[in-house]
Amino acid sequence: MRARTVVCAISAVSTVGIIIGLYIVGTTQHEVVKKVIIEVDYFDHWNLTLTSNGIETQYSRFGKGSIILWRGGAREWHIIVHCVKLDSLQGLLVVRVKDVYGDVLKQAFTNEPFGDVNITLEL
Repeated sequence: MRARTVVCAISAVSTVGIIIGLYIVGTTQHEVVKKVIIEVDYFDHWNLTLTSNGIETQYSRFGKGSIILWRGGAREWHIIVHCVKLDSLQGLLVVRVKDVYGDVLKQAFTNEPFGDVNITLEL
């Protein structure tokens, strides 16, 4: 009878350990993205409109540039990126949204004169 109690106790402890282990693995694999990098790669003038959860910010730059965007306290994060070339050249404009590790989450490009790109992302 005592051996059966010991086996039951070991089984219970093992089960609890497995459940805790699965919980930890599940929560660490679902890391929340807290910031992204908006990267614009173009050799001339461009305008960028960046909307994060309804808050809009505009940028006007020349050449390659990066903008760091931090997540607010919201559970859902809606990002809209609209970038426009300000010249009639056919050079390539590339816009990338990257995570903090440098991995590209989404990108878009245009080669058209006065071309524009749009990226919508939900995290």
